[in-house]
Amino acid sequence: MLEENGDLIESKISFIDKTRVLFNDINKYQQSYLNIERLRTEGEQLADELNNLIEGLEKVEDSIGNNESDYEKIIELNNAITNINNEINVIKENEKAKAELDKLLGSKQELENQINEETSTLKNLEIKLDRYDKSKLDLNDKESFISEIKSAVKIGDQCPICGNEIQDLGHHIDFDSIAKRQNEIKEIEANIHTMKSNIAVHNSEIKFVNEKISNINIKTQSDFSLEVLNKRLLENENALNNQRELNKFIEQMKEEKDNLTLQIHNKQLRLNKNESELKLCRNLITEFETLSKYNNITNFEVDYKKYVQDVNQHQEHSNQIEDKLIQLSQRKLIEQNNLNHYEKQLETYNNDLELNEQSIEMEMSRLNLTDNNDINEIIAWRGEQEELEQKRDTYKKRYHEFEMEIARLESLTKDKELLDSDKLKDEYELKKGKMNTLIDEYSAVHYQCQNNINKTQSIVSHINYLNQELKDQQEIFQLAEIVSGKNNKNLTLENFVLIYYLDQIIAQANLRLATMSDNRYQLIRREAVSHGLSGLEIDVFDLHSNKSRHISSLSGGETFQSSLALALGLSEIVQQQSGGISLESIFIDEGFGTLDQETLETALDTLLNLKSTGRMVGIISHVSELKNRIPLVLEVKSDQYQSSTRFKRN
Repeated sequence: MLEENGDLIESKISFIDKTRVLFNDINKYQQSYLNIERLRTEGEQLADELNNLIEGLEKVEDSIGNNESDYEKIIELNNAITNINNEINVIKENEKAKAELDKLLGSKQELENQINEETSTLKNLEIKLDRYDKSKLDLNDKESFISEIKSAVKIGDQCPICGNEIQDLGHHIDFDSIAKRQNEIKEIEANIHTMKSNIAVHNSEIKFVNEKISNINIKTQSDFSLEVLNKRLLENENALNNQRELNKFIEQMKEEKDNLTLQIHNKQLRLNKNESELKLCRNLITEFETLSKYNNITNFEVDYKKYVQDVNQHQEHSNQIEDKLIQLSQRKLIEQNNLNHYEKQLETYNNDLELNEQSIEMEMSRLNLTDNNDINEIIAWRGEQEELEQKRDTYKKRYHEFEMEIARLESLTKDKELLDSDKLKDEYELKKGKMNTLIDEYSAVHYQCQNNINKTQSIVSHINYLNQELKDQQEIFQLAEIVSGKNNKNLTLENFVLIYYLDQIIAQANLRLATMSDNRYQLIRREAVSHGLSGLEIDVFDLHSNKSRHISSLSGGETFQSSLALALGLSEIVQQQSGGISLESIFIDEGFGTLDQETLETALDTLLNLKSTGRMVGIISHVSELKNRIPLVLEVKSDQYQSSTRFKRN
């Protein structure tokens, strides 16, 4: 029975030792049982969501197919549209110029006809004027003088004027008729003056019309008709819109693909995390069930506590039995010593008995005693003596026992220090507790080692998976670094695009600047990093010194020329990139005051050439030299109260 109880207790102790770590972390295992169903459900849901995302990604990839965004085609179509628009504008401008020319030629013909008519009328008036006898017309002014002479002379007298004899006093002179003719002559002369004025005005108008005709510039135009060009323009615009829609669709699909890829990556990470947690829960549950042989935490906890209680009770009972066993061992030793003593004493007694018997026989022979009856009779009267002798023997026996015990104890304690039993018990309990602690620590460390091995294997698996993922995504990371500026030129994607357009603007600007600077300066883009922007600063290359320098080293006039060239280059690039949008006006506010006369003339020639292409050029300036070169001036005058404007032609 004791052996059966001992085996049962040993099995309980073994169970407690193996499952002590489980009981200490019972909450962790309890949580694993609680979480495993939730994690399994979440894992299935995440797997379904991941499959849906993968299906969506496959649909997006099928939608994209082999299509790629073709921005070069957009540039080609933009250039084609710009060229067609330019050809259409040239045709329209030529048609407008031809219409204006026809109108001016009609006006000129009309003016020439008017001049011819007026010249013919003038000649007729001059002929009519020449037909009048002006000598007779002078008499009208001398009518009173003639009357005085007539009253002073008579027929037959000598004329005081001509000296001839007066034959007649001239009553036949008609002064009213003379006055009437004189009025007609004045009217003719007034008409002649009017005709001459009209002819002069019309000649001036013809001269102005001729100037306008000479200013009309009919450009070389395409061989295609306006209808064909409009049809080609519509086709290119439709192709451009279709390509833009296709690019937009592809970009949207790519963006959706990136979003789906990111969502798939996040879902995969969440699913991996879920699987890791689920695997951990399963491992913990498997570990719990393997070590404990239980599949229920509550039952395990109840049995474990009961086993601990039973073991504690058994341990306490064992301690009591052990203490009692020690006491019994000590008593057994004492009794064994007593037995040895008694055996020796018995042997002595037997020897003494034999001697006594021999003595008795000898004494009985001597006393002539034949049997014990004789002896009993003798003993009867010696009763008191025997009682005393018995007491004496008992005393001697006790005395001898004590001597033996003292000798035994002295032999046991010889050369030994007297120890405190209470202290020994305390040391025993302390060492026993330390032993139990070491056993617990060993079990915990052993379990932790196994757990660490499992975790290490899991971590190695995760590292291999992450390395594979990073290897797959390395190209994306490299592309992201290149786009963000982590490259040998420190160029971000934005700077790269800006540099692309800046190079085009500089190329267009250098065409203007070469003319304005007499082929001395060229603008170049600086490729070195400056102020954190790589490749976006502009230097100027001086062909006279054959070296480049910072643009801030230019003089005021040279800076104005460079700025004007850049502005014109920017407008050209904007027109090319904007799909048919035409920048028809440019305004320049000040800047001319820093130019010398030669540079000013060059800048004005550039602007006039720009005007000849059909653009309107507006100049806001206070430089007086510009007034004579600008054909149409909007003059602004102001006083203390208000301002007024007026147009003035030069």
